[in-house]
Amino acid sequence: MSALAPQSGVWDRVLENGAIAHVDDDETLSRFAEGRTHVVVIPLMEEHIRRAPRNFACLAPSTSCLDILADKSLYHADIRKRGFSEFLPHLYGSVLQADFPCLLKRTDMNGGTGIALVRTPDEAFALQRSPPWDGHHILLEEFIPGNKEFVMHAVCQDGRLLWHHTFQYLMQDEDPIRRPSSKFKFRSVRIQPETLQAVTRIVASLGYSGPLNIDFKLHKSRTIIFEINPRLGGSLMRPDTQEILAQSLHHIISAARGARQLAAT
Repeated sequence: MSALAPQSGVWDRVLENGAIAHVDDDETLSRFAEGRTHVVVIPLMEEHIRRAPRNFACLAPSTSCLDILADKSLYHADIRKRGFSEFLPHLYGSVLQADFPCLLKRTDMNGGTGIALVRTPDEAFALQRSPPWDGHHILLEEFIPGNKEFVMHAVCQDGRLLWHHTFQYLMQDEDPIRRPSSKFKFRSVRIQPETLQAVTRIVASLGYSGPLNIDFKLHKSRTIIFEINPRLGGSLMRPDTQEILAQSLHHIISAARGARQLAAT
């Protein structure tokens, strides 16, 4: 919230003039918008996208895209159905069918929560019966080794990539799963053409609109996409990435306003 605060310097990079406000309900938004034209709403999380008012300019994914991307099992099933299984990690039908080590994942959590590296069948069985996995839908997923993880941030409109930027995380913990407490080195990198082509094809197939962030690894000439998150990502909220955040906001606002004007003609 501090990265996007009205007093944050990021807005000086995005808008020559204008007013910025954080709102959490329709009434506050209506009061803020009264007497103003060209208001753009930027919902931050999936729950905000679902209840964003439709009478303002807003670049956001469809409900169907949200449903697919919010649940890891639906994501795997849908992306495979679209013909992109080569870019997904393998899933195991049961503990007895898994290759170890592998990842145990809650299907409905993010930010590194609900994920554990399991090294033996006994460990997998035990974790499935303990919080936060017990009683919830889970996946057993192929573990992709390597301490380099990538996050691509993008802004899309109707399945077209308008802008993108990629960061590399060089993990420095024994725990290979990136979490808020992880230690890592962080830098911008140029995305490989094969990865960009894969993302472009998937986004086009989804007809996706709005900001997104994609977690992936490169392994044995494969691009392995773990998740596509339908929102602005945490990498953009760091003090040292304010310029990149400003670029993403500029494209979101421009596309939202352009679509609004087009709809009005």
